[in-house]
Parts: sequence; structure tokens; C-alpha cells
Amino acid sequence: MYSIVKFPNERTTDIVRSDWIRGEETVWPPYRPWSEKFENALVNDDPDSPNWKVHPIKLVCEFGTLKFTIKPLLALHCNVIGITII
Repeated sequence: MYSIVKFPNERTTDIVRSDWIRGEETVWPPYRPWSEKFENALVNDDPDSPNWKVHPIKLVCEFGTLKFTIKPLLALHCNVIGITII
């Protein structure tokens, strides 16, 4: 399962694995977002690694697979800047 979450402190929205979420917080791997290592973490890494940081979040929605989270995430980002996705 994958979730789209808002990071209120950073004013961003992104995808996390649902098992990274702990209540109103999520752990985040120490990799640049959407780098190869980050994408690998989305599929394989253990969220209990001690070098992952904890961030407050607001859950937007949850999906069964990573594939189905991409278009809604793009729609959220594009709504912010005024682009329509078809």
C-alpha cells in the first residue's frame, strides 16, 4: 500500500509507503526524493532503519499500488500551479 501525504512543515506533497506512516508522522529515507535509492526504498527498504528521519504529515489518500499514486500526485501538484491534467 502507498499513501499520498502532505508535509506541512515543508509545504510539499509526496508518496510514501503506508507502512512508513506512524499516526500523524512518517519516516523518510535519507535519500534525495525520486533518486534511484529513494525509488528502491519505496519498494524494498525497512522503515525502521535508524538513519531515517521522522516528519509530521497529513494523510491525503491511500492506494494499493505505487502505479496508481502517480497521477493523483501529479494532479495535486498541478492544481497548485494551475495546470489541468487530462
